[in-house]
Amino acid sequence: MSPLPTISLRCSPEHQPLIRNIARALRTRPDLASTLAALLAEGTSIPVMPSPILTDVVARLEAVERWITECNAAKAEAAADRELYR
Repeated sequence: MSPLPTISLRCSPEHQPLIRNIARALRTRPDLASTLAALLAEGTSIPVMPSPILTDVVARLEAVERWITECNAAKAEAAADRELYR
């Protein structure tokens, strides 16, 4: 990779690693510039593209929620049956 021009930037120490990571990402993924520019533009919203991992996690959480709902329904039904036969 050919040397790129450098800039001097003043920012708080806690933001310096973020700035370095952004600069590194821009060097390796030039297409990221348009996404960042749109994100920083006032009044612009960028649709978030879910990653496959995030999509999988969400699907698993939804499955767990369905399972819990089914378990609670089964418990309520069993309790109602017990009350019915008392």
